[in-house]
Amino acid sequence: MSTSPLWDRYNSQCPFNLPMSREERMEDGEIRTRLEQFGFSEKAVDAYLRIVDHGRVKLSTVAEEADIATSYVYELCSQLEEDGLVTVDDHRTPAIVTAKPPSTAFEQLISDLESVSEAVATRYERPEEPRGEFTVVKSRQTLLGRLEEMIDDAEEEIAIQMSPESLRDVQHALQRAVDRGVLVLLSLETERETVSDPTLEGVADVVRIGVAGMPTFMSIDQREGAVIPPSALEWGHTDEAGITFVQEKVAPVLVGSFLGNYWPMSEEVLVRRGRPLPRTYTHFRPAVFDATTHLRAGHDVAARMRIRPVRTAEKFRERSGTVVDVRQNLIEPRSSSFGFENTLFVKFEDGVRSVGGKDAFPEDYEAIRMTLMRDD
Repeated sequence: MSTSPLWDRYNSQCPFNLPMSREERMEDGEIRTRLEQFGFSEKAVDAYLRIVDHGRVKLSTVAEEADIATSYVYELCSQLEEDGLVTVDDHRTPAIVTAKPPSTAFEQLISDLESVSEAVATRYERPEEPRGEFTVVKSRQTLLGRLEEMIDDAEEEIAIQMSPESLRDVQHALQRAVDRGVLVLLSLETERETVSDPTLEGVADVVRIGVAGMPTFMSIDQREGAVIPPSALEWGHTDEAGITFVQEKVAPVLVGSFLGNYWPMSEEVLVRRGRPLPRTYTHFRPAVFDATTHLRAGHDVAARMRIRPVRTAEKFRERSGTVVDVRQNLIEPRSSSFGFENTLFVKFEDGVRSVGGKDAFPEDYEAIRMTLMRDD
């Protein structure tokens, strides 16, 4: 049965300082590296290996051979004793330190590593949690907490419809989202709210006023969201419940319906300027919004995008061009020819082509990633 290098060194207990061969030096360096990976400091490794070389040795000898201050050697040896690698006899003069056999010294470390390995293996083998979760929630506080949590998770786009009263409960989360560059499209369920209301300060890129009494709706990055009856967010007791969901096949359908039906019914009251360019997008509508606002401000906009012809299985490839026109229904005046159409017209080297988002169908190309840049 093979033994560990540390055990060999411990058993040899050679009292002579014999020259080491190249192979032995390599072994020594590997031992040092491994011990440092386990959290031992360089000086602790120096002290420990001197102790192992002797098996039983005075602390003053360890200090001298390892070139460590005597006071610091006491501290290091005390720590090594706590780690179970040595025993220190300081009830005698001079103080003596003894190395424990490696099979005993590293028993606890091996046990700890096995426990960690088992825990990681269990986590690795655990099946992925389903991504099609629908949850019914009755508690107003739980619903508001879930809305705020989802808003804080948003990376590129939030589409939200709610009452002014409910907006006040999540306005700080929406402000944080706007500050980190998330496109926020907000429809307020009221006929009386005005842009002078302080709750609108910095909460959205586009604000529209809709009809009071509509359900609260929210979509985050087309992957998760919520649909909540108006009464479920009121203070009084209600038996109505809201639904929160994480469902990447349902969310795009819901937000498409929202932008194609509810959004046009409302009146635009606030539009912020587009975010500074260059900016990279994996969602299409934020790119359309920024391209529209920059074009209207008289800026030339260049685009680098990963695209492929629609309704094909071709590989996506990178192409670059200039955005020359936009069709969109996000801000007034809208230019889309149907519901929620959002299209960029890009001049490539072979002519102007229409580009839509992922799974686009009326356009020439679908895009999964793009970068917009000022080309003034």
